[in-house]
Amino acid sequence: MQFLLALALSLAAIANPPADAPPAWRSALPLWTLSAQAHAAIYTGCPATDAGVAVIDLETGDRWIAGNQSLRPIRSVVKAPIALLSLLHAETSEPPNDDPPISQAPATAAGTGQTADGATAADPGPADDEAAETGAAPTAGNAAEANPDQASDEVLPAASAPSPPSADSPFNLHAALSAAVVHGNNDAATALLRRAGNMPALRDLYRTLNLDRLADQAASGFWGLGQASPADLAGLAAALARSPEIPEPVRARLLDLVISTHQSQRWGIINAPPNHWNIAVRTGFWPDEEQGQALNSIAIWIPENAPPRYAAAIMLQDRSPEKLEAWTCQTRIAAPLGQTLHRRAASLLR
Repeated sequence: MQFLLALALSLAAIANPPADAPPAWRSALPLWTLSAQAHAAIYTGCPATDAGVAVIDLETGDRWIAGNQSLRPIRSVVKAPIALLSLLHAETSEPPNDDPPISQAPATAAGTGQTADGATAADPGPADDEAAETGAAPTAGNAAEANPDQASDEVLPAASAPSPPSADSPFNLHAALSAAVVHGNNDAATALLRRAGNMPALRDLYRTLNLDRLADQAASGFWGLGQASPADLAGLAAALARSPEIPEPVRARLLDLVISTHQSQRWGIINAPPNHWNIAVRTGFWPDEEQGQALNSIAIWIPENAPPRYAAAIMLQDRSPEKLEAWTCQTRIAAPLGQTLHRRAASLLR
């Protein structure tokens, strides 16, 4: 009986996009036309999991969608637009003595957290808000929301949480960007957002990028509590990748940061990319004893010497009593989705 119910739900989802999909996604293709295995995992593979997926081909404009498209907290995925806001703010502000202009900033070597010349960028230590490097669920330390001044939405392990920049120490933009984006550090993200104009400036950025739903749902206090659907987050990833409103030097720096995301943060829509491609990824995690674990991720597939090709998002809420079940379910969805996009990508290189 459960199998027949799941099959009926899946067949209904095949016929039409989810009823709660944003208006721009009402003509999107069902995900099964891209990856039947990923589609099946959403509806039948994880009974305790509430998941939604959205994918955009940035070249053709094709869109695929499946699962729950209701609004949920973005969590640390928002660190990517915070970084963009900070970079744009730096372009229009006189840089401090310790911050070179964006065009002179050293690029980080992908996945290493090091500058191209080998100098180590700011490294606050292990993941502050996401999965441990071993792939296990994060260890809950002091809850960031206990201190409203931090405006953080994740759990910070007490042993590795760095001190936020203070008036007694010079603020280094590029070190803060590395800490926030590459390593997922909450305090660095908070400091960046404050310097760039706080939440009103982030809302204005969303509207500039034609992401009005994100602007409307942005939280007034904690940056990670703004609401979005998977389709909204896929649209965010697409805007970061291709929006003409972002100057190319700024976009290049932003994508370099997100491509360089530390291994401890690189979960979600991740498989080994095809040769000569990179994957830029930003993730968000939040454990909740009552609601279950929330796992969010966005990804941008970027071919060598070509514009970004794909943007995708997965939002997942798992209510299983088994703490690692959320990670298992996300893999069941993400792995076949990534493999399908990689096969499509490889065919482009022939």
